[in-house]
Amino acid sequence: MPTDRHHWLDAATAAAQTAADFIAHESRTHRSIAWEAKSATDFVSHVDVGAEQRIRDVLLSHVPDLRVVGEELSNDADPEAGLVAIVDPLDGTTNFLHGFPSYGVSICIALDGVPQAAVIHDVARGGVYTAAAGTGAYVNGQPMRVSSIVDPARALIGTGFPFRDVSYAERYLG
Repeated sequence: MPTDRHHWLDAATAAAQTAADFIAHESRTHRSIAWEAKSATDFVSHVDVGAEQRIRDVLLSHVPDLRVVGEELSNDADPEAGLVAIVDPLDGTTNFLHGFPSYGVSICIALDGVPQAAVIHDVARGGVYTAAAGTGAYVNGQPMRVSSIVDPARALIGTGFPFRDVSYAERYLG
Protein backbone atom coordinates (compact mmCIF):
# COMPACT_ATOMS: atom_id res chain seq x y z
CA MET A 1 0.00 0.00 0.00
CA PRO A 2 2.71 2.63 0.75
CA THR A 3 4.06 2.37 -2.80
CA ASP A 4 0.51 2.90 -4.10
CA ARG A 5 0.23 6.08 -2.02
CA HIS A 6 3.39 7.44 -3.62
CA HIS A 7 2.13 6.54 -7.10
CA TRP A 8 -1.23 8.16 -6.35
CA LEU A 9 0.48 11.28 -5.01
CA ASP A 10 2.65 11.51 -8.13
CA ALA A 11 -0.46 11.19 -10.31
CA ALA A 12 -2.35 13.83 -8.31
CA THR A 13 0.64 16.18 -8.40
CA ALA A 14 0.97 15.82 -12.18
CA ALA A 15 -2.76 16.39 -12.63
CA ALA A 16 -2.72 19.46 -10.39
CA GLN A 17 0.23 20.90 -12.32
CA THR A 18 -1.55 20.41 -15.64
CA ALA A 19 -4.69 22.12 -14.33
CA ALA A 20 -2.64 24.90 -12.68
CA ASP A 21 -0.91 25.64 -15.99
CA PHE A 22 -4.29 25.90 -17.73
CA ILE A 23 -5.75 28.12 -14.98
CA ALA A 24 -2.67 30.39 -14.96
CA HIS A 25 -2.98 30.83 -18.73
CA GLU A 26 -6.70 31.62 -18.46
CA SER A 27 -6.10 34.06 -15.59
CA ARG A 28 -4.57 36.51 -18.04
CA THR A 29 -8.05 37.19 -19.38
CA HIS A 30 -10.11 36.69 -16.19
CA ARG A 31 -11.99 39.96 -16.74
CA SER A 32 -13.55 38.70 -19.97
CA ILE A 33 -14.46 35.19 -18.82
CA ALA A 34 -18.18 34.42 -18.89
CA TRP A 35 -19.48 32.75 -15.73
CA GLU A 36 -22.71 31.29 -14.50
CA ALA A 37 -24.22 31.04 -11.04
CA LYS A 38 -24.62 27.52 -9.64
CA SER A 39 -26.25 29.19 -6.63
CA ALA A 40 -26.43 32.72 -5.25
CA THR A 41 -22.84 32.50 -3.99
CA ASP A 42 -21.25 29.77 -6.11
CA PHE A 43 -20.07 30.28 -9.67
CA VAL A 44 -18.62 28.26 -12.55
CA SER A 45 -16.83 29.08 -15.80
CA HIS A 46 -15.20 27.22 -18.67
CA VAL A 47 -11.99 27.38 -16.61
CA ASP A 48 -13.46 25.17 -13.84
CA VAL A 49 -14.74 22.64 -16.36
CA GLY A 50 -11.57 22.71 -18.48
CA ALA A 51 -9.34 22.27 -15.43
CA GLU A 52 -11.41 19.33 -14.20
CA GLN A 53 -11.28 17.62 -17.59
CA ARG A 54 -7.50 17.99 -17.67
CA ILE A 55 -7.23 16.60 -14.13
CA ARG A 56 -9.43 13.64 -15.06
CA ASP A 57 -7.36 12.89 -18.18
CA VAL A 58 -4.03 12.95 -16.33
CA LEU A 59 -5.28 10.95 -13.33
CA LEU A 60 -6.82 8.22 -15.47
CA SER A 61 -3.69 7.97 -17.60
CA HIS A 62 -1.70 7.20 -14.41
CA VAL A 63 -4.35 5.26 -12.44
CA PRO A 64 -6.87 3.72 -14.87
CA ASP A 65 -9.02 2.08 -12.16
CA LEU A 66 -9.54 5.40 -10.33
CA ARG A 67 -12.99 6.97 -10.13
CA VAL A 68 -12.98 10.76 -10.28
CA VAL A 69 -15.53 12.73 -8.27
CA GLY A 70 -15.27 16.34 -9.35
CA GLU A 71 -17.10 19.47 -8.41
CA GLU A 72 -18.11 20.22 -12.00
CA LEU A 73 -18.35 16.98 -14.02
CA SER A 74 -19.38 14.30 -11.52
CA ASN A 75 -20.37 15.89 -8.24
CA ASP A 76 -23.12 13.36 -7.55
CA ALA A 77 -20.84 10.29 -7.46
CA ASP A 78 -20.12 8.48 -4.17
CA PRO A 79 -16.72 9.58 -2.81
CA GLU A 80 -16.72 6.90 -0.09
CA ALA A 81 -16.48 3.66 -2.10
CA GLY A 82 -13.32 2.21 -3.61
CA LEU A 83 -10.39 4.15 -5.02
CA VAL A 84 -11.56 7.67 -5.81
CA ALA A 85 -10.09 11.08 -6.52
CA ILE A 86 -12.06 13.93 -5.00
CA VAL A 87 -11.37 17.03 -7.09
CA ASP A 88 -12.01 20.74 -6.81
CA PRO A 89 -10.48 21.88 -10.10
CA LEU A 90 -10.56 25.59 -9.30
CA ASP A 91 -10.84 25.97 -5.55
CA GLY A 92 -11.68 29.63 -5.13
CA THR A 93 -13.55 30.28 -8.35
CA THR A 94 -15.00 33.56 -7.09
CA ASN A 95 -11.53 34.82 -6.17
CA PHE A 96 -10.22 33.77 -9.58
CA LEU A 97 -13.04 35.51 -11.43
CA HIS A 98 -12.35 38.74 -9.54
CA GLY A 99 -8.58 38.53 -9.95
CA PHE A 100 -8.02 38.05 -6.21
CA PRO A 101 -4.86 35.90 -5.89
CA SER A 102 -6.18 33.18 -3.62
CA TYR A 103 -7.23 30.12 -5.63
CA GLY A 104 -5.82 26.76 -6.53
CA VAL A 105 -6.34 23.14 -7.48
CA SER A 106 -7.31 20.61 -4.80
CA ILE A 107 -7.09 16.83 -5.29
CA CYS A 108 -7.42 14.06 -2.71
CA ILE A 109 -7.15 10.36 -3.51
CA ALA A 110 -9.02 8.21 -1.02
CA LEU A 111 -9.52 4.49 -0.59
CA ASP A 112 -12.93 3.53 0.84
CA GLY A 113 -13.36 7.05 2.20
CA VAL A 114 -9.93 7.26 3.86
CA PRO A 115 -7.57 9.90 2.43
CA GLN A 116 -4.34 8.40 1.06
CA ALA A 117 -2.67 11.20 -0.91
CA ALA A 118 -3.46 14.84 -1.54
CA VAL A 119 -2.15 17.90 -3.31
CA ILE A 120 -3.12 21.56 -3.27
CA HIS A 121 -1.53 23.65 -5.99
CA ASP A 122 -1.69 27.34 -5.13
CA VAL A 123 -1.93 28.67 -8.67
CA ALA A 124 -1.88 32.37 -7.85
CA ARG A 125 1.11 32.28 -5.49
CA GLY A 126 2.93 29.18 -6.71
CA GLY A 127 3.08 26.88 -3.69
CA VAL A 128 2.51 23.13 -3.99
CA TYR A 129 1.31 21.39 -0.82
CA THR A 130 1.43 17.58 -0.74
CA ALA A 131 0.76 14.83 1.77
CA ALA A 132 0.45 11.06 1.81
CA ALA A 133 -0.87 8.97 4.67
CA GLY A 134 1.93 8.18 7.09
CA THR A 135 4.55 10.38 5.42
CA GLY A 136 3.82 13.93 6.59
CA ALA A 137 2.96 17.11 4.75
CA TYR A 138 5.21 19.18 2.51
CA VAL A 139 5.24 22.57 0.84
CA ASN A 140 7.35 22.80 -2.30
CA GLY A 141 9.07 19.56 -1.26
CA GLN A 142 10.04 20.79 2.21
CA PRO A 143 8.48 19.36 5.39
CA MET A 144 5.80 21.53 6.93
CA ARG A 145 6.17 22.31 10.63
CA VAL A 146 3.82 23.51 13.32
CA SER A 147 4.54 27.05 14.46
CA SER A 148 6.69 27.45 17.56
CA ILE A 149 4.61 30.47 18.68
CA VAL A 150 2.68 29.59 21.83
CA ASP A 151 1.35 33.04 22.77
CA PRO A 152 -2.03 33.58 21.04
CA ALA A 153 -1.47 37.36 21.09
CA ARG A 154 1.49 36.86 18.73
CA ALA A 155 -0.08 34.16 16.59
CA LEU A 156 -1.64 34.61 13.18
CA ILE A 157 -5.10 33.08 13.31
CA GLY A 158 -7.24 32.60 10.21
CA THR A 159 -10.90 31.79 10.03
CA GLY A 160 -13.67 31.62 7.52
CA PHE A 161 -17.40 31.68 7.29
CA PRO A 162 -19.91 29.66 5.29
CA PHE A 163 -20.56 31.40 2.00
CA ARG A 164 -23.10 28.96 0.60
CA ASP A 165 -25.48 29.13 3.56
CA VAL A 166 -25.18 32.63 4.97
CA SER A 167 -27.79 31.95 7.65
CA TYR A 168 -24.88 30.95 9.93
CA ALA A 169 -22.83 34.09 9.19
CA GLU A 170 -23.85 35.96 12.36
CA ARG A 171 -22.84 33.01 14.53
CA TYR A 172 -19.44 32.77 12.79
CA LEU A 173 -18.83 36.51 12.88
CA GLY A 174 -19.58 36.56 16.63
